[in-house]
Amino acid sequence: MKKFQIALIFAGLLAGMAAVYVIRNWDPYRGIPQVTLVRLNAGETEWYAEGIQNYDALVTVAFATEQRQYEIEVRAGHLSAARYSQQDEETGLWGPFSEAQADDAAFFTIPGIFATVRAALFNEDVPREVLRMELDAEYSYPAKVFLGEIIEEGAPVEGTGLLIEVVGFEEK
Repeated sequence: MKKFQIALIFAGLLAGMAAVYVIRNWDPYRGIPQVTLVRLNAGETEWYAEGIQNYDALVTVAFATEQRQYEIEVRAGHLSAARYSQQDEETGLWGPFSEAQADDAAFFTIPGIFATVRAALFNEDVPREVLRMELDAEYSYPAKVFLGEIIEEGAPVEGTGLLIEVVGFEEK
């Protein structure tokens, strides 16, 4: 009986250590590749080589405290219209769309997303814990971007991460 109890205690300790390891190293965006300058440049080069000047995109932006959706219309390579909606925290439902300011919405055009990733990659004053980007298989735009927590004084600042996801794209 004593050996059995020792084995149970040992198994419990191992399970606890494994749980702590998983919690500390859990990365919900692990499937999204890390951003590298080579991948960023290749994706951007392929996107511009496609020559897409007219498109509609639906972009979801998840901050720590809120989620927004942007409907983006680009015509002749320029942002022509943009609307946004916020998600209700309690119900999870999207609210009505309102007109978005062009300065805010420009970040969520395809060139704007590329620029956001590039700025995060090179911003030494505001380093991030992790930068991840998944490119669309057909058009090579950044389909999913995770900008991890900002690092201050050697530690991540909770709530400063950001997920940008192009959930709808249609060439016009």
